[in-house]
Amino acid sequence: HVRGRGMSRSVPVGGGGGGGEGQEGVPPLLRIARFLTLGAVVSASRTFIGVLNTLAVKQDERYARFLELVRNRPRGTALITVSNHRTTLDDPLVLSGLLPWWMNVNPEWIRWNICTQEICYKGDLTAAFFGAGQTLPIWRGGGIDQPLLRDYMKVVAAGKWCHLFPEAGCWQFDGLGGRSEHATKGKLKWGVGKLIAHAPHPPAVVPFFHMGMEKVLPMHPETRAINNLRPNIGARIVIHVGDEIKFDDLIAAHEAEHGPLRRHDGTVPLEEWRSSAAERRLYSAITRRIQAALEALHREIKAEREAKEARAGGDDDAAAASADSRAGPPPGAPS
Repeated sequence: HVRGRGMSRSVPVGGGGGGGEGQEGVPPLLRIARFLTLGAVVSASRTFIGVLNTLAVKQDERYARFLELVRNRPRGTALITVSNHRTTLDDPLVLSGLLPWWMNVNPEWIRWNICTQEICYKGDLTAAFFGAGQTLPIWRGGGIDQPLLRDYMKVVAAGKWCHLFPEAGCWQFDGLGGRSEHATKGKLKWGVGKLIAHAPHPPAVVPFFHMGMEKVLPMHPETRAINNLRPNIGARIVIHVGDEIKFDDLIAAHEAEHGPLRRHDGTVPLEEWRSSAAERRLYSAITRRIQAALEALHREIKAEREAKEARAGGDDDAAAASADSRAGPPPGAPS
């Protein structure tokens, strides 16, 4: 059922957290629809990003910890991932490629996400497809007190893996996009800060940064319009996962000054969902910490790429010198 702009929706999420549990409360037909939709989308996405393109996920301790958080978390504890947003295909391509094949077959280990309402929920068919794909609508420009963000809090409260693109748009220049007035508010939108601050149980928050999707679906550098709707192949997509981000100190400082934060499960009346000025300052501090973590991952990927290019250039120079030495002196040169 497609509702008007910004209006709340029924969200059959199920309980649980990591570990493959939490289907209770989800109608059987919806379970089947989710299984079929997610299976088809993940299979196509993995084929495209891993076969027609090259996918390189950095396999380190941080990535291993992320996979453990996907599989095993205390019941009711959400996993919130945050990343940069390069193209409209980042989800499902990047999100599908982030997990190994064997984990992608379990709907309980697949992310939930939000998508702008005017794109993903503009008709009954698109609403049914994206709903079965564990994607909820959000009203772009509706603010952090909108009912649709409250709906997403239901998924957080149920202990699911919830992904967000806090830039709130696709950006393909070098670095993070987002707000233009970032000097005062920070680049990232505050919705993720609100979800983290008011979750019934402190969520595990993990950042990751990816580069290369801008070659798959490039946009015009000024208008940000997509150059060609047909995705390119042959690109190399690199993903680095970061350490879990903690916010205990920020929340403790806020509560010491303003009292305990309200904890929401996504079912509170709208008047209780509205944020105070002090809470908004907390959201800003939370998202600025997320911004710093994403920017650090971006610098890490760039440094590794530049080091690799430097090594490749050195190898080319050495090979050229070796070839010259084997060829001997040029004709006419003194022996």
